[in-house]
Amino acid sequence: QTMRSGKNALARREVARATSPYFEEQLYSGGFVGNADFAIARRFLALPSAERVALIPDIRDERLKEFAIRIVHAEAPGILDAKTRDRMDIWLREKLTATEDVAWMTIQKALDETESLRRDITDSADRIACQQFPDPLPTVQCNETGAWLEDADALEEVERARGAFIEACVGHDLVLLDDYETWLKAKLAAIQKT
Repeated sequence: QTMRSGKNALARREVARATSPYFEEQLYSGGFVGNADFAIARRFLALPSAERVALIPDIRDERLKEFAIRIVHAEAPGILDAKTRDRMDIWLREKLTATEDVAWMTIQKALDETESLRRDITDSADRIACQQFPDPLPTVQCNETGAWLEDADALEEVERARGAFIEACVGHDLVLLDDYETWLKAKLAAIQKT
């Protein structure tokens, strides 16, 4: 009786939960993948892309079939039939350029995160540089007001030292971020052209 109640509870919970339109979120809806499809999936993953495409029609589980198509599309889109390749191209373009708040990484989200990471890296390095190379003490007295002022040459030397320190600490990281940002922007431009 307890086992049956557990199965019924699982079935009710499954019915109550709306099925997501995204295959990634359907992993646990509709039951587990059957043994036959699981065996095909193992063979599929062991084959080179050119041979994988022949196994796709044998997969009965639609979720698994979609993931198989996506894998082939990512590795060798030219071996898919034109209709499937076009569908996958549209899916990928829409996925990567989505503007609404979505659960996955989009190109714009990656660009935003890159900019945030750049700020975090430079702010952290700047704080450390200011601790390592504090502002010089005022050493020049103004003739008119009598106020003590910082020596402009000493201040410039401290700024140079801070800049060199920051470059040594994070220069390579910033170059990598620049390269990544350039790649993302080129990818976005290429996707938007198609």
